Amino acid sequence: MRLVIIGAGFAGMYAALSAARLRDIQGVSPEELQIALVAPQPTLVVRPRLYEPKPETLTAPLLDVLNAIDVVYVQGSAETIDTKSRTIQLVTAKDARKTLPYDRLVVATGSRLFRPNIPGLAERGFSVDSLDDAVALDKHLHGLAKRPPLNGRDTVVVAGGGFTGIEAATEMPARLRAILGQHAKPRVIIAERNSAIAPTMGEVPVPSSRTHCANSVWRPD
Repeated sequence: MRLVIIGAGFAGMYAALSAARLRDIQGVSPEELQIALVAPQPTLVVRPRLYEPKPETLTAPLLDVLNAIDVVYVQGSAETIDTKSRTIQLVTAKDARKTLPYDRLVVATGSRLFRPNIPGLAERGFSVDSLDDAVALDKHLHGLAKRPPLNGRDTVVVAGGGFTGIEAATEMPARLRAILGQHAKPRVIIAERNSAIAPTMGEVPVPSSRTHCANSVWRPD
């Protein structure tokens, strides 16, 4: 029997670890139950912390961990899944295609940021959705030090007042001062369509979140 897990994020990694542990507890050999993890790279990206400085350091290699628990790593991206034949069509790094059969399947591919078709957003907008995005943002922030403090250089607009928006916004003042100097006066604006930030957190945490943001960033009423 073969269990295939698609994705090497937190969900995929813990699915592999849990399955291997249960296999060991039940006394089942890796030959009887093969566990395979499919991902473009055997690397865990600490995605929840990509708003921090030096995002390129927020990764962890997984190959040694997978080898230690007898989980087979398959390099590639899942293109299609045929549930009738129980097969996955994979695309490798060299654009080659191969078929991987499975008996049980765990899809842990995570989510992807929706980018609305707003003029100028693709050319001038940044995000912390992926490692490449976070690295591009970090490079842009460091590039600000070469510009004069004019035309809103020290102003950052964060679209969205949810968890990620709050984390990114409250981190920005310290990041900008580290780059532009301690005398810099960064201004961070959270743009949120709801009447309050962190609307999904409930009535109790929201006041605390608003106070923390008010102490860390500038935002209009």
